[in-house]
Amino acid sequence: GASFNQMVEAINQMISRQQRLLSDISHELRSPLTLLRMAQALAVRKQGESQEFTRIDTEAQRLEQMIGKL
Repeated sequence: GASFNQMVEAINQMISRQQRLLSDISHELRSPLTLLRMAQALAVRKQGESQEFTRIDTEAQRLEQMIGKL
């Protein structure tokens, strides 16, 4: 019984660590993505809309969705 309880505790700790790692990764990915989106918005404001800026926005949205699913 004690061995089983230790195994359950070890598995719970691994799951907790994995969840924490995914949360940390998600946070670390959001920071540069936010900067990218801000830079894109400033560039659009300065130079106007363009096909390239629209593509950057589309890809940034895709990344944001992927991070959200993570």
